[in-house]
Amino acid sequence: MDFVLYLIQITLDLWDLLTRYFNPELLPMGAYIVCSALALGLWWFALSLVPARLRRLLWAVAAAVLISPTVTGGGNPQLAPANVGMLYGYATDNALLWQTNLLVMVFVFFVVLLLQQLWLEIKPYHQKVAARKVSQTDNLPL
Repeated sequence: MDFVLYLIQITLDLWDLLTRYFNPELLPMGAYIVCSALALGLWWFALSLVPARLRRLLWAVAAAVLISPTVTGGGNPQLAPANVGMLYGYATDNALLWQTNLLVMVFVFFVVLLLQQLWLEIKPYHQKVAARKVSQTDNLPL
């Protein structure tokens, strides 16, 4: 029982430390970014059994849905995820709204695919450099 209370106290202290100097207006956006990163990390782990090409494609779709930005309407416009704007536009039969938000998500999808391809091109070069450094240090006399 003392251990559970200790964990709760540590969690509350950590939460207090994180939110003490945090701007309250930025708290929803910070929570959204952290939760999106966590969801994408869990999604990558869940797709570990899927072939690599399909895994990269499905991860890009999830990233496009989660991190595509848009601006909310109304008197106080704020940054929001594009999937919410797309669903709102579809529910209100506002074709321009849902098409615009869908276009943003497609753009983010292709940017993520481009970044993944760049990483696949750069990764072998870094592995060769790392292997070369290891082989050079192995030949040094003790």
